Amino acid sequence: MTKRDKEMKRFFKRKRKRLRDKYDFHVDKDLEVAFERAKAFLYLSDEDIQAHTPIATDAPEALTREIDSKLIYFKDKIRFDIGRYFLLAFGDDLLHFYTAIIDHRVGEIYNDAGLSIPYKRITSVQTSLLFRNIEKRNFHIYELKLSVEGMKDINLVLRNSIVDGKTADENFELDQEVKDLLNGVVRFLREKIV
Repeated sequence: MTKRDKEMKRFFKRKRKRLRDKYDFHVDKDLEVAFERAKAFLYLSDEDIQAHTPIATDAPEALTREIDSKLIYFKDKIRFDIGRYFLLAFGDDLLHFYTAIIDHRVGEIYNDAGLSIPYKRITSVQTSLLFRNIEKRNFHIYELKLSVEGMKDINLVLRNSIVDGKTADENFELDQEVKDLLNGVVRFLREKIV
């Protein structure tokens, strides 16, 4: 058993606050690896995706389908063992989408899927705010959905948080940085699909 395996096992078993930094360190490394893996999977260089800032997110896989997964709730964020990684990258003529599952316990990435499509095939861009009850907790999920001609929709979880009757109204709002990025992406896509 590796050092990482031991740390993650202790984190999910005991939910110790002092292990949060180690968990976050491992997840940050996983996300860096996932980004590079996505570029390799789609045969992209940095020059291929410079038309707009890419969107890369990691959300609990339990938000997208039923799965036996561990979710740890702290005030600052949700930590989870099995995550769904999303990358939306923007070329001059093509939109690139990649998704994979990341097992943060061991740092493994699997079930990769990706595609590159001309912007003209995108028929609509929509955002949605959903509520789901998972493990008797209410999740507030903000998604970006792209409808593509002749294909299934592309859905990206942009933000997720836990809400209840005590949640302050401002916690229902997106951070200004996220709003600005999303606004820029939606405007960029609308210009490309017209």
